[in-house]
Amino acid sequence: MDIPPMTALAGMMVSVLAVMATVAIAWINQKTFQRRELLREEVRKRETLYGEFIGECARLLMDAFQRTLDQPETLLPAYALLNRIRLCATPEVLAAAERLVARIMDQYFSSNLSLHELRVLARSSEADPLKEFGEACVVELKSMLGKIPRPHSRLRPASPSRALTDSPPNPDASLTNRQQVSRTLAADRSTDASLR
Repeated sequence: MDIPPMTALAGMMVSVLAVMATVAIAWINQKTFQRRELLREEVRKRETLYGEFIGECARLLMDAFQRTLDQPETLLPAYALLNRIRLCATPEVLAAAERLVARIMDQYFSSNLSLHELRVLARSSEADPLKEFGEACVVELKSMLGKIPRPHSRLRPASPSRALTDSPPNPDASLTNRQQVSRTLAADRSTDASLR
């Protein structure tokens, strides 16, 4: 067999493999990007829902400390939010939300608190009835954020030939790949922290 046709065939095979690798990498990157965006959107939705629930429960708790339940429909927004939480939350968050609504109900059916009793309650260990729910939400949201895939960055190998070019010196040029990875991950974490 002639050498030139073999060389041409080998060149075509390399080109085909390069194109296939490029397509595969692009597909993987797109899937990772889509998954990352879906998880971030889910986190945003839950943050909004949990924030609405906390606001409504805080309003109802203050009302329950000062009044009895004259109009049962007062509780409907809290129950509507509780059922929305039921659709998407982890069992821990849902249990904390249910305990909070039960506490509000109990407070509505107990005697009203005087200013002195409110002051004593504010200084007690039970001062923040929303704390348990808030902490459960934080654990859940941090868990979700931990599942967001990190974008991959390209690492530039440190090469001595860069020092010989006319381009300005690159402070990363002397770093090892491990140091570049550490710096890239730190930058990604700070970007994710600013998004929260």
